[in-house]
Amino acid sequence: MRRVAAGVGALCVWALLASGCVRTPEPSPTPTPKPSFQCTPEAGGDAYPCDQHDYERMVQRDAEYVEAERIAKRVRELSDELLVSKQPINDELRSLATGETQAGLESALADASATGVDFSGAREIAWVKRAPYISDRGSVIALEVCTTPGTMTYTVDGVQYSPTSTLEQVFFSRSGEVLQISSIITSEVDQC
Repeated sequence: MRRVAAGVGALCVWALLASGCVRTPEPSPTPTPKPSFQCTPEAGGDAYPCDQHDYERMVQRDAEYVEAERIAKRVRELSDELLVSKQPINDELRSLATGETQAGLESALADASATGVDFSGAREIAWVKRAPYISDRGSVIALEVCTTPGTMTYTVDGVQYSPTSTLEQVFFSRSGEVLQISSIITSEVDQC
């Protein structure tokens, strides 16, 4: 009798399975992929996954660094041109700097044109690096710029000299939407 009951029980289970009385699982919905963004650290390095907000902020900061580098290079170029031609600060150079930096450029160019020192050539920027971990007086962007003498020479009393290589920490502030150099800390280096 036990065999008959066991056989009937197994037959009932089998009948339920065959008749569709057992509920089959519903397929899970296919997940909609979220857009994936890759960000790079401000100081450089390997990319990492990030959200859209962080990605947009990174793109904005990258654009600010590109603008800061353009300004730093243009200031170097203009100040060398004015130094060689013994001209005072011009409106373009004045618009790229603010505060003490603007006053310092104006004073240095005025002093150079008043001396008997003759300048020729141009200094060369060897490299520019982002410097996100330093700031000066509320700056919003900082760069490190290493400059070599390039072709620049200066002549004093008939004797020709070359300037030294310099490492500058260049700090930028905003005046409205305009990015300007607000301070520069310069040190002499043996080489870049």
